[in-house]
Amino acid sequence: MKHPEYSSNFRNIEANNIELKQGLGFVENAIIDQHFVKRSRHNRLISAIAEHPEILGIGIDESTAILVDKDTAEVVGVSQVLVFKNTNPKIDTSENGLLGTKGIVLDIYLPGEKFPLKK
Repeated sequence: MKHPEYSSNFRNIEANNIELKQGLGFVENAIIDQHFVKRSRHNRLISAIAEHPEILGIGIDESTAILVDKDTAEVVGVSQVLVFKNTNPKIDTSENGLLGTKGIVLDIYLPGEKFPLKK
């Protein structure tokens, strides 16, 4: 939003720089990003969960998917799924709009592994 030039990766962790849209509703209380590891989209998802600590951030890499069964997801495919949880509802912002928060937990899941969809 703040940087209109396109970049395949997200270079900033700044306040009010992410536009979220309603998804299909298959997974509630989560933001899902795709092509995650291959395209270095970590900063984009970190920005989103910093400003929305109540939701999970799920980064699914290329040639990979999750199979959802109630409150559990299983990784299928050839790469990884990264799950970010923000355990701290406090958001810090600098004068120039940089975001800060403490307590972000990152789990990296491999094909065949399962993880909870509840925070």
